[in-house]
This record gives sequence, C-alpha cells and structure tokens, in this order.
Amino acid sequence: VAGALLLVFCLMTFSRAGDWKDNLTVFRSGAANAPNSSRTNLGLATQYMNIAEKETDFRTRNAYVDSAITYFQKCLDIYPDNYAASYRLGLIYSMQNRNDLAIPLYRQSIAAKSDNLLALNNLGALYASANKLDSALWCFEESIKLDTLNNLTLTNLVIVNNLLGRSEESIRIGEKAIAYGQGSEKIYRTLEVLYRNRGDLTKATQMQTLLSGTGPDR
Repeated sequence: VAGALLLVFCLMTFSRAGDWKDNLTVFRSGAANAPNSSRTNLGLATQYMNIAEKETDFRTRNAYVDSAITYFQKCLDIYPDNYAASYRLGLIYSMQNRNDLAIPLYRQSIAAKSDNLLALNNLGALYASANKLDSALWCFEESIKLDTLNNLTLTNLVIVNNLLGRSEESIRIGEKAIAYGQGSEKIYRTLEVLYRNRGDLTKATQMQTLLSGTGPDR
C-alpha cells in the first residue's frame, strides 16, 4: 500500500513538473487550478505586467499588457476590494492615457485601502491634468498625511496650491520641503517665480541658486 501511494504521489509530482519551469508558467498554472481565486489571478496579471515592462518588441509588449488587463479585471470581478488589482489596472490605463478608465479604478483602490499613497498621488495627478484642481488638492492633502516628507507629494502640493492662487500656502509647503532636504526642481522653479512676483529678489535669487544645483540644499 505504501509503495502504491508513493507511486501515485511521484506521478502527481511528475505531472506538474512542467508548471515550474518559469514564473509565468507557475502563475498560469495557479490561475488555471484556482480560477475563482482573486489572489491567483492577481499574481498572473502582475506577472504579465512585469514581463511587459521589460519587453522591447511593441506587439509582444501590447499582447502581455492585454493579458494583464484581462486578469486584473477578472481579479476585480471576483473581489472588487482587491486594492492592488484596481491600482495596477488603473496604472496601466493611465499609462495608455485612458484616464476615463484609470480615475474610477484609482478611486476604487482608495475606497478599499484609504492609505494607498501611490493611488492617491496618481489620482491627484490625473485630476490636475484634467484641471480639477480642488479634487487634486484633496488627493495630495490626504497623501501628505500618510507621508509628511514625500518628495512627490510635496512637489504636487506646491504646484497645485500655486495653480489655485494660494501662493502663501505654496511657499510655506515649498520652504518646508527645502528645509527637510526634499526640494525638487519644480519646487525651486515655482518658488522663484512666486518670490519674484512678490518683489523679494533675494529669495528669488536663492531659489535660482538652488535650482542651478550650487546651493547646499540641492
């Protein structure tokens, strides 16, 4: 009996040996064996996405992206609150400039996980590009609560506040970023213009110096 059982298990192991020859095969096998699992579909979709990022052939890359979209969507059909799937699918659509599809997916991801920093920043950027500045500001303000010294978020807050005509707030946030070593080219450039418009040439020159890369905070 023991010998027979051993033979059965050996055959089972052999029958699946081909599933492990590479990561894609592993994830394909997982999704095929558990088609109703949000997790296995997420894994396969993510693998397709990772392969697409490294693929140099245009047609092959698009085929992998299409496969990633299919399995991310399947993952969400099974479990809509899978925030990783909605975020990554939103990322694909935003990279394709299909913002009408990306925005609701980012919102879905944030609804499932309110501290999703990446989704908040990306959603804010899409709102800003659509000139929905109040919505963009909300995203960046929620984002900065999660990471008070995030360089990307600080930069976005400086820019959006400036676009909304809130120059004092833009300067305050920009100076905070610089004080903590988080100044960026866009922050220096924005503050240079704001200080010059206020007639503060000393501060404008300081920003210009930081922008050129010669200042101690650059």
